Amino acid sequence: MQTLRCAIRAGAEPREARQQILAAVELVARAEGDAVPDLMRPHTHRLGYSGMIAVGEFRMTAYDLLVASGLDADRAADLVRQTADPADWD
Repeated sequence: MQTLRCAIRAGAEPREARQQILAAVELVARAEGDAVPDLMRPHTHRLGYSGMIAVGEFRMTAYDLLVASGLDADRAADLVRQTADPADWD
């Protein structure tokens, strides 16, 4: 957030801040792991229910920060969604 604040104050394009935000989204998604097949709870992840709520809140915050960095809402949502998708990782 400090990087974003400094870029905005300087009137510069906040590319580094956006990269940091998206790197954090990817780290959280990696921590989340894949859904575990369970007939009683089809969307169970290793972080558990509370962890999944926190992941959702984190992604919304990342989205808000990307919008604050000057991206339009659709682009910010696409970036968060794509970054959180394991298919897009190395």
